[in-house]
Amino acid sequence: MGTKYKLDKLFNTFFVLSIVFFVSALVYKFYQCSCITIKNEELEQAFSIKKDIEEDISRLKAVNSSLSSISYIEKRSNELGFVKMDARLISLDLDSKTQVALIN
Repeated sequence: MGTKYKLDKLFNTFFVLSIVFFVSALVYKFYQCSCITIKNEELEQAFSIKKDIEEDISRLKAVNSSLSSISYIEKRSNELGFVKMDARLISLDLDSKTQVALIN
């Protein structure tokens, strides 16, 4: 009877240890899944920010191209009081520190 009692006690100990191990592994798995979910949300936010920045870049490129067009520059220079030149410019003494231009 003593050996049967020891054997039952040993099986109960192993059973309790296996349950503790199973619960520990389950808790660890939940922790890992939680960490992965958090990282996934951060990744989605980063992709959203990247998309917004790419849209801003596209919009700024369109604005830049419209502002650098010749027609816009001519219109804006007329608004600022510049007049269109009809004469040609001739540059003199290219080696000089100061450049002088003559109207021909």
